[in-house]
Amino acid sequence: MIIAITILAIAIATLVIGFALGVAYRKRSYEQALDVATQTATGIIETDKKRSCCK
Repeated sequence: MIIAITILAIAIATLVIGFALGVAYRKRSYEQALDVATQTATGIIETDKKRSCCK
């Protein structure tokens, strides 16, 4: 009985740790994608400003 409870506790701890790592990885991935999109948008805006200025 004690072995079953120990195995269950280890399984629950593993699930919690896996969930936390998954959330952290997904958050970092989304932040990186947002940074790339922001840089792209900034580049487009700056290019458009230069083009409209020189016409």
